[in-house]
Amino acid sequence: MTSNKSTILLRNANLVTPQGIQKGDLLLRDGRMHLNAAPSDCPQLDLTGKYILPGFIDIHIHGHNGFDFTAGLYDQQQHTFHDDQQSFQTGLKMLAQRMPSYGVTSCYPTTVAAKASQLSHCCDQLKQFQQNQNSTGDCKIQGAFLEGSFINKTMAGAQNPDEVFSPEINTFENIENADVIRLANVAPESGPNAIQLIQYLTQKGVVVGAGHTNATADQINVAQKAGLRYAVHFTNGPTGASYKPFDGGGATEAILQNDNLYAEIIADGFHVNPAYILDIIHRKTPQRIIAVTDAMFVTGCKIHTFQVGGVKGRANQDHTCLFVEGKANTLFGSCLTMDRAFQNLLNWLTSDQPGIYNRTHPAQPLDTAVTKLAQMFAANPADLTGLSQQKLGRIADQNIADLTVLNIIGQPGQYQVNVEKTFVDGIAIKQ
Repeated sequence: MTSNKSTILLRNANLVTPQGIQKGDLLLRDGRMHLNAAPSDCPQLDLTGKYILPGFIDIHIHGHNGFDFTAGLYDQQQHTFHDDQQSFQTGLKMLAQRMPSYGVTSCYPTTVAAKASQLSHCCDQLKQFQQNQNSTGDCKIQGAFLEGSFINKTMAGAQNPDEVFSPEINTFENIENADVIRLANVAPESGPNAIQLIQYLTQKGVVVGAGHTNATADQINVAQKAGLRYAVHFTNGPTGASYKPFDGGGATEAILQNDNLYAEIIADGFHVNPAYILDIIHRKTPQRIIAVTDAMFVTGCKIHTFQVGGVKGRANQDHTCLFVEGKANTLFGSCLTMDRAFQNLLNWLTSDQPGIYNRTHPAQPLDTAVTKLAQMFAANPADLTGLSQQKLGRIADQNIADLTVLNIIGQPGQYQVNVEKTFVDGIAIKQ
């Protein structure tokens, strides 16, 4: 799947840097980027007209191609999951191998509400995978995101409320015995215990988000002071809102007003109306938006009916959207990939679009939009998770050479975005 690690000069590309787009060359050597070196005695790749971005980081992905991080490998014949060690290791390997084709160089497999023993099992399997992974060039599975365990049961959406726990430190410790959980979702409205859990997780270095929540704005702000960092799939389904002034409003109002909080956006056009997405970007600014997929195991394959955690779901006819059976307009994760999310956002940003609270969002130049999207797809998730301290998430001299090369063709509002090539640690992945 990968070529041998070597020095290579990427020539004549559009380099998407934090300062804007620069046309020029980028040398990859020893797994690092070198902006001011251009030896003539190494292999060269002409990328005229192509865009080089920092590798995409998906902090919220449940599965892909029949593998679910909570449940294991799906058996289409038996309509059940296999969660033995071999199934998990096969699934995690497949995930790591598949993600670079969508431009993803780092990801965080995500759990749904499940029994503590099952969650502990999948964390153990991830730990084993990380310890034994010796192939280069695969997507880096950086850790796990514990999403469904400490949510508001009445805001469960596609999660099973019977498998939701009270926000107790002991419960988290019973789940986390492998030291792989790097993000966790905690609904702040569950009282003092929720705030104590947020503080505890923050002290452990776990990044805490709030989703599936009906918290008031005041409760969100208290949680933010305790360590809350971001909103999980913001405005998608179970995010409480209030038009009244009491308690500062709801969770939606708090996240929009609190400049310290990041907001995840699922940019498939189904979870959130694009008009609202543009309003959110305008209000939060691109510096606080993180693009995610929230992709389910049916992504990348043709499974049309399924069941996860006791909750039944189905795909629509063209397999672009997943619904919970028996719940009107309730979505079951997504079938989104990061390259399609990038294309969607690019087209919304580069054409005149209506808003909801803003009458219109004027079209932005292509290079301006691409620079902002590099922030949402790489720099912001790297800053949130601490990967920027490991020299990931931006094109800069001496940073790790995790890169996505995009071919963008077409007209504003109708662009086609294709992943031309992905580099992980300077290794070119064969697409």
